[in-house]
Amino acid sequence: MSLFTPELVDVLVTGRPAMQGSKTIIVRGGQHIPIEANKHLHAWRRDVINAARQSMSMYDDGLFPLIDPLRVRIDLFIEQAESNRDAYPTTRSAGDIDKHARACLDALTISRLIADDSLVVHLIARKHWSTDAHQPGAAIRIEPLGSTP
Repeated sequence: MSLFTPELVDVLVTGRPAMQGSKTIIVRGGQHIPIEANKHLHAWRRDVINAARQSMSMYDDGLFPLIDPLRVRIDLFIEQAESNRDAYPTTRSAGDIDKHARACLDALTISRLIADDSLVVHLIARKHWSTDAHQPGAAIRIEPLGSTP
């Protein structure tokens, strides 16, 4: 582990989780430009970035971005429609877990909590319905693993 690397960093995000990955093509000046299809992605990224920066503020300056291999656990809390009685968030509107993870990891990189999402060598991602105890959002735990397995 790098000198003075925190053992764990928890990031608690409140907001509507959004997926990243699907693109829409727009044409401007004869050029085809891919843009994110999810209209909620920008707000979700902002929520994750703000929460990450808040978590970083609890540590000394100079500890971030994390540069060691990382284990990341992402627990997403998705709002359940009143008409939905499914035990698990497997509907299309709940989204693909890999696209949710991509949005979170990219936002952690943008926030400078982690140097790059390629440092993640162990990823656990889970979707849950939100409850009174867990409002819509995410609980993200980042654990630096050091330089030896």
